Formats: sequence, C-alpha cells, structure tokens
Amino acid sequence: VNEKGIFFAAPQPKLLYQKSDIKFSPSAEEVSKGIFFNPGVSPFLYTYIDIGKRRWLVGKFFDVKKITPLIHTYQSDTYRLLIGFAIFILLMVFIMFGWYHRIKEKENIEREMRLAEIGRLVSTIYHDIANPLMVIMNMPQLIKENLKECLKRDLSLEEKMKILERVQKDLDEIAKAASRQEKLIGEIKDTVRGRFKPLFKEVDLETFFSGILESWKKYVEDIKLELNYKGKLTLDRDRFERVFFNLIRNAGEASGGKASVTITSSQEDDYIKFTVSDNGPGIPKRIQKTLFKLGATYGKKEGTGLGLYIVKKTVELYRGKITCRSYPGEGTTFTIKIPKRISNKKFI
Repeated sequence: VNEKGIFFAAPQPKLLYQKSDIKFSPSAEEVSKGIFFNPGVSPFLYTYIDIGKRRWLVGKFFDVKKITPLIHTYQSDTYRLLIGFAIFILLMVFIMFGWYHRIKEKENIEREMRLAEIGRLVSTIYHDIANPLMVIMNMPQLIKENLKECLKRDLSLEEKMKILERVQKDLDEIAKAASRQEKLIGEIKDTVRGRFKPLFKEVDLETFFSGILESWKKYVEDIKLELNYKGKLTLDRDRFERVFFNLIRNAGEASGGKASVTITSSQEDDYIKFTVSDNGPGIPKRIQKTLFKLGATYGKKEGTGLGLYIVKKTVELYRGKITCRSYPGEGTTFTIKIPKRISNKKFI
C-alpha cells in the first residue's frame, strides 16, 4: 500500500483469465489473458487479489490503439525467433557434417599412406624373414650328419663329445633363429595394426642392463654404462630391451661395428632420462627430420625401416619422448624420457 492508500501487487501465473468476445490468433492468446472487452468501453486488464478474508479486484483500463501494436509485435517477434532458431539448427548440422567428412577423409588418407608404406616395406624385410628360416631349415640336416658321425664306433669319447658340442651349438642357433623370427613377426604385426598393447611390470634398471649387456657387445666395439639412477621403473621389459637393442645395433651397423656406445640414466623431476650415445659417423640433418617415420633408414645396407619407428611408438606408449641429436663425423645421441610412475588407468 503506498502513501495514498492504494494496494499494488504483481499478478501471479494463472490468476489472469480471458473474458472477451474478440477472437485472437494463437500467438496472441497469452497476451489476451485477463483482458476484458465490452462494447463501447476501453479494454480492462484485471486480476483478483486475496487480502485477509476478502477478494479484491485490481485492474487498469487501456487504450485499444496502444494494445493492438503490442499484440502484433509479440506475434512478429515469435516468428523471427522460430526462423532464427531453424537457421541456427541447419547451420550446426552443416558444420557437424563438414567436421565428420574431414575426419573421415583424414582417417582414410592416413590408412592409405600406412598401407602404401607397408607394401613398400614387404620387399625390404624379406631377407629378415628369410635368414632365420634358412637357419631353421638347414641346421637339422647338419645335426643329422653330425649325429651319424657320432655313432661311428671307431671314434674316441673325446671326438664324440666335440661332435655333440657342435650339435648343441646348432640347436642353439635354431632356437635363436626362431626367437628372432617370432620378434620380427611381432614387430610386423604391430606395425600393420598400427597399435601396440602395453604391458606393465616393475623393472630394476641395474638388473635390466647388466642382464642383457653381454648380448649387445657383439654389435659394437665397446659399451659403457653410467647409471646415475638405478631404481625401479614400470615398463615392458621385452619391448624396452628391443628399444635399446635397436639403438645399439644401429650404431654398430652404421659404423661397421667400430662404434663405442655409452648408456646413461638419470632422474629429472618426475621423469627418468636415458641417453644412448655413440662416436659413429653421425646422421645428416635432413635425415633426422624423418628418422622415426615408418620406412626411414640410413647408414645400413639392409635396413627395414621398422626399427626406429617401433622404438618411437614404444616410448610414446608409456607417455615418453625420444629425440635425436647428431652431427656428421661427431656421433649421435638419442635421449629418452619416461615418466617414473605410470598408472594403468592412463591406458584404458
């Protein structure tokens, strides 16, 4: 109630209702609620308000000329809103269709490029498949001949033992060839599928390197270990053995087996950093840009182009990074950074 004793109140929903002889269009129906028309009388907008135990009528007279434009404006604004919303929906559908088309086109191009690279590599990896197969196929015949010789009665025990030692070496060669074949098939399968399944296992780095160092020495002149970090790291032992094996073998093949390699480990914040350095001939800068791509190879007569590609994919699988720094005539250094702690949830 104001100072003049007049009560003011805002109308509540559904308190207003229509009492009119005039027909409104559907869009103006909401505006017409609570408007009372009477011939010869100005329109009257009203509502009831309960105060205490009594119901009061509150209303106001309006000029017809002022109300009619409001109704038409409401109707026009509604049409504009609906048209604008329809245009917005059509525009969003068009944009989403464009995005989908671009994504599918990009996926198709990447798949075609990968298949083309794989097709090009088939001929180059033939020898890697054929060599172990030749060992597996030829060795049984040698073993058979050695065993026949061993069964001769005129041989001494010492001579027979030497023959059996040769047989044992031949069997070991077959086992190694089969193992190489299995690993190569695994690499090819991973490459064709374009994905690598992660395995998780806590590995002690000092034990890891000391256990496989001897098997690598035949590829280079010398290998040195400088492990400033000797703790544990969660990784796939077999895959990371292949990572370092590829880097060391590449150094040996590029230098003709004369390279000296140094492997270091250290901790930098939440990462474990490894470096594999050699004093070989180095890699030209133009080659370094494509060094980790599928099919890239340099400094080797029989390179398949799979090794460094798989090295990079393996490192990235564990949220790591690998970089190469090399100068012709001064050697090459590969740097690998792996998170010290890796959660299985990151790979789900």
